[in-house]
Amino acid sequence: MEDTSRRLEIELEDEREMERLRETIINSEQEMTVICKAAQDQWFGVIKTCKHSVYVNNV
Repeated sequence: MEDTSRRLEIELEDEREMERLRETIINSEQEMTVICKAAQDQWFGVIKTCKHSVYVNNV
């Protein structure tokens, strides 16, 4: 009985750890999405500025 109880306790601990890992992964993915979007927006801003600069220099 004690062995079964210990196994269930270990399974519960493993399940809690898996849930923490899932939350960590989800949070990391959300953070990376925000970072990538910000970098993309910044890059598009650089391209827009360069295009404007080339246009002005050619006029």
